[in-house]
Amino acid sequence: AYCGDRMCSVLTMGTRNHISFEAVLRALGELGITFRLVGPERPVVRVCSLLKKEPHGLYYFTGEDPLLFETLQDSVVICRSSIARATDNCSCIAVDDDPQVLFYRLCAHLFDVKPGRGVHPTAIIHPEAQISASARIGAYSIVGRSTVEDDCVIHSHVVIMDSCHVGRRVVIEAHCCLGAS
Repeated sequence: AYCGDRMCSVLTMGTRNHISFEAVLRALGELGITFRLVGPERPVVRVCSLLKKEPHGLYYFTGEDPLLFETLQDSVVICRSSIARATDNCSCIAVDDDPQVLFYRLCAHLFDVKPGRGVHPTAIIHPEAQISASARIGAYSIVGRSTVEDDCVIHSHVVIMDSCHVGRRVVIEAHCCLGAS
């Protein structure tokens, strides 16, 4: 989402998004993300959106104006190294890669939102579809006469039309449609 002239985080996960600063640092290490902490460690408790600022939040920022950091309360922002700075109320996790992509990778790692193995009971699968036993098909997804290979992850509300072939280890995010004209 856009927030003025910059990209801002819009990810909210309700009560499931509780985290700790230690868990964030551990996950960054597990993901092999190179970062530098600018400022003191802060008591982060949840991922937040810059559109709805909360104390003790973890945010990402892809813009160029570090004045945004002045508006946060005891929070941490994942941002580019070139603008990272600490304020009285904000620390930064400085990265050289895209902060938004890293934020989403971090959240996926922390919250493990993949569907369970197999086909969710609410999914609709065409009788002629070929679904690998190791595939994960999420809630309310629809698979037509198609093939879904080993270790695929199909998140919720995905539609795969007839004649599609989803190769090994492909991940399809929620609300996607494949094979539409």
